[in-house]
Amino acid sequence: MNDYFGQNLLFVAGGIGLIPLRSCLNYALDHRDRYGKIQLFYGARGLKDLMYLGALREWEMARGFECYLTVDRADDHWTGHVGVVGSLFRKPGVTVPVEHTTAFVCGPHHVSVRDPGPQRDGVSGSEHHVHAGAVHEVRRGQVRSLLHRPGVRVRGRPGLYL
Repeated sequence: MNDYFGQNLLFVAGGIGLIPLRSCLNYALDHRDRYGKIQLFYGARGLKDLMYLGALREWEMARGFECYLTVDRADDHWTGHVGVVGSLFRKPGVTVPVEHTTAFVCGPHHVSVRDPGPQRDGVSGSEHHVHAGAVHEVRRGQVRSLLHRPGVRVRGRPGLYL
């Protein structure tokens, strides 16, 4: 995590994808003064599938930390956002700094990040999928696998912008 001192940190996780990101989040929050803005965008199929609810509540109280949660399917006990993790980025009032930001992305199936690059024929840039089995770092427009496992692929252009 020393490589990211002074950076904004963006964590994007789906389902059990929060497990490998948890230690990085805890470290960043324990050393809060070393990082810029810290944001977590996290979702699961339902309320029962959200990992570390106690830790999420603690993290939400931390100074300089923003936590955005969603579920794919709401039940009677869920009053928050409903939709896939990517839909959290379109919520009113949500801003993600692009400059000096490192993103850590992990999910059980795939997490999509849309490239807002130049539009051609009404289609904006490209969509990138980070597939299951690894934590990926998105930094300076490049995607890099932090934990290598067979079958992990990153599709799309090499330039990835959040």
